[in-house]
Amino acid sequence: MIQDKKYYTIKEFSQKTGVEEYVLRYWEKVFTQLKPLKTEKGHRRYTDDHIVVVEKIKELMWEKKYTIEGAKKALKEFFSKNKKTNIYTLNLDLDKLDTKQILKDIKNSLEEIIKILNE
Repeated sequence: MIQDKKYYTIKEFSQKTGVEEYVLRYWEKVFTQLKPLKTEKGHRRYTDDHIVVVEKIKELMWEKKYTIEGAKKALKEFFSKNKKTNIYTLNLDLDKLDTKQILKDIKNSLEEIIKILNE
């Protein structure tokens, strides 16, 4: 079993989500909400936030049998209604957030990106 960590390769992410690598690559092209980070060399780096997106796509495509267009529309609606679950469409009230914590999180994220790029 893969341990929880901050970034996953496409192989690790595929195993974690139960979605084949080629399907993930295709979904990246079709669904704007699924955009993994990419290293300088083009290697994909998925996060736990991407799991929410993939699970919703799986539900729409595999369980509810939506078409691609129907799933795209439903996914867009889902994430615009469920702000807290999607890092890509968050509409945050900045007045209510702790600025120090936001900056700390940004700094940590940038350090992780630098670490990945240096690998």
